[in-house]
Amino acid sequence: MTEQSDGPGELRASNAEREAIVARLNEACGEGRLTLAEFSERVEHVYEARTHGELERLVTDLPAPRTDVARTALTPVAPATRTQWHFSPIGGISRSGQWRMAPKTVSVTLIGGASLDLGEAELEAPEVVLTKISIIGGVHLRVPPGIRVEVSGFSLIGGQSLDIDDAPPGSPTVRVRHFGIIGGLTARSTRPLERWRRALGRRLG
Repeated sequence: MTEQSDGPGELRASNAEREAIVARLNEACGEGRLTLAEFSERVEHVYEARTHGELERLVTDLPAPRTDVARTALTPVAPATRTQWHFSPIGGISRSGQWRMAPKTVSVTLIGGASLDLGEAELEAPEVVLTKISIIGGVHLRVPPGIRVEVSGFSLIGGQSLDIDDAPPGSPTVRVRHFGIIGGLTARSTRPLERWRRALGRRLG
């Protein structure tokens, strides 16, 4: 009988190791190395992975994790505080396709909503904030699965509808602050959620 020993890449992965890979992907996303759609696809594979080797293949094209000292020296501080302003009496803000979302976006209108499709977007920071202020005008978001969406604010007429699933710890976060008289907030996934829910179910199981 011949003994067989599995290599390091064939060792079973733990939940803590999966979360570490998610955090690494989030860092790459905040640096502009991955779009939100690419992050979403890779995180889905993270929770489908069973071994170290399967996890490592998801980050082979990304830089190795840096130490805190190196991160402080190499990561510019200014972009993380950049605010993009949008003022318009009539007319909202619309973004789709390939674009970069600033760490802070403020849209002020009398009449006009905000429609943001993040399917092919990049974030300039792991956490971004959209502040929408209007008399009439809602907020419509499309986000890939695995992106955290947190909402706050108020509207006299108009509710909230979120058709997205929970995001794992360490995921990019989009915070929406919506203030208006008429106009609600909707957030939808950019693709069907069945596969994502199965992958997330494996993490919770």
